[in-house]
Amino acid sequence: MPDLEPRIEDHVLALDRVIEATPEEAYAAFTEPAQLDQWWGPDGYTTVTHAHDFRRGGVWHYTLVADPGSGGMDASVKAYYQRIEAPGLLAYRDTFVDETGTRFDGSPEIDVEIRFRAVADGTHVLMTSTFASSDLLQQIVERGMVQGLSQAFRNLDRLLARRRATN
Repeated sequence: MPDLEPRIEDHVLALDRVIEATPEEAYAAFTEPAQLDQWWGPDGYTTVTHAHDFRRGGVWHYTLVADPGSGGMDASVKAYYQRIEAPGLLAYRDTFVDETGTRFDGSPEIDVEIRFRAVADGTHVLMTSTFASSDLLQQIVERGMVQGLSQAFRNLDRLLARRRATN
């Protein structure tokens, strides 16, 4: 599958891709910690879920743990669920937090909406991230957000391929 192709309009980043899964399977991969921990995040990181309360108003608290020797830094995040409409829509607000789960002063908040739609060869996934400003969006893109998400989607492809091979 190809990498994600970004579309940027002002302070909004849209990424989309088709994955080889039903909408239900795709939605589960984005909402179940046992699955998220296997694929979410860029290469060189492991996702560790600390808490997951999957309901409107609930929170997913996780850390992207840098692999030893990678030179990367751990990053903890909280995603506050805003809309849950299985299997078609997931919306949450992301922000960086410290190791105790407390939001860093000045940490950006990113509103993320993910739509899942059945297509002939799987599920079309559209991820839209809305930032407070176009400058903030540009800073995050320059830090590698698109490449990291592309790597995460390749991890998801591998996870789904292993599942298909064992079924």
